[in-house]
Amino acid sequence: MTNYFFLTLDLEDWYHLEYFQKYDLSKDSIMVNEVFPFFDLLDKYNIKITVFVLGELIEKHSELIVHISNRGHEIGIHGWDHILLHKKTTKSFLDEILKTKKALEKLIEKSVIGYRAPCFSLNNEKLDALKTIGIKYDSSYIKFKEHPLYGSLSMSDFNKIDNLIYKKKGFYEFEIPTISILNKKIPISGGGYFRLFSKFIFLKLWKKYLKFNHNFNMYIHPFELTNRQVSLENIGLIDKYRFKVGRKDNLTKLDWFLKIAKSNDFKFISIQRWITEHESFNN
Repeated sequence: MTNYFFLTLDLEDWYHLEYFQKYDLSKDSIMVNEVFPFFDLLDKYNIKITVFVLGELIEKHSELIVHISNRGHEIGIHGWDHILLHKKTTKSFLDEILKTKKALEKLIEKSVIGYRAPCFSLNNEKLDALKTIGIKYDSSYIKFKEHPLYGSLSMSDFNKIDNLIYKKKGFYEFEIPTISILNKKIPISGGGYFRLFSKFIFLKLWKKYLKFNHNFNMYIHPFELTNRQVSLENIGLIDKYRFKVGRKDNLTKLDWFLKIAKSNDFKFISIQRWITEHESFNN
C-alpha cells in the first residue's frame, strides 16, 4: 500500500485572510512573490504539489503562475476572490469559477481540473455545480464542524475509495485531515495549525494520526513561508497573534517535516497526477 502525501499551496495574499476582512487594509500584494525559496525547497526533495490560485491574482502574477506550472506543479482554482461561499449564489459562484478556469488555462496552456474553496466554505449544491464546468475534483472537505467559517459538505453519497479520498461518478473529493482527541476533531492539516503547534506537539499528533491513516493532505499559504512584515496598525491583538504566530521559522519547520515524511516512505504527488495514475490503472 502506497502512502500518498498531497502537499498544496493556496495562492492568496496576506490581506485575503478572513479575520482581516473587517479592517480597512492596504491590498498591496507582497507575500505572493515570496514563494521562490519554498519552490526551491520542493526541488531539493523532488516534490511536485498542487497550487490553488485566486483568480483576481492572475493578471498581476501571471509570470509567477506560469513559472510555477513550468516547474512541474499542478495549477488549480481557489476561487476568483476569497469571499466565503455562503455569501454567493450558486450561479455567481459558478460564473466566477468558470472565468478563473478559462483564464488559467489560457495562461498556462494546460487543463485545470481542481478546486478548493476559501476557508473550505463549500456545500453540496455548489460542489455538484462544479461538475458541470469540467472540474474533476475538490479538496474542501474537513470534519471540523466547530469552525464557524468552514462549509457543510457531506460525503454520504460518495464512495470512499482510499484514505481521505472519495469518488462519485468520476468526481473526486480529497479530504483535509483531522484527528480525534477526547471525541473532539483537531485539524493537523497545515496552515495556522502547523504554525501554532511546536515541533514536538505536531509530531506527536501526526504520529497519532498515522496509527489509523496512511495518506496526508496538507495546505499552506505564501504569507506562512516568509517573515516579511506588513503594517498591522489598528489590528486587534488576537488577529495580530493569529497572523504572526510561527511565521518566523516556518519554512525551516516545513523542511524538517518534509524530511520526516520522506523517511516515512510517503510518495509526494499532485492531486491531478494521482487521479491520472489511478484512472489509467483502473481502465
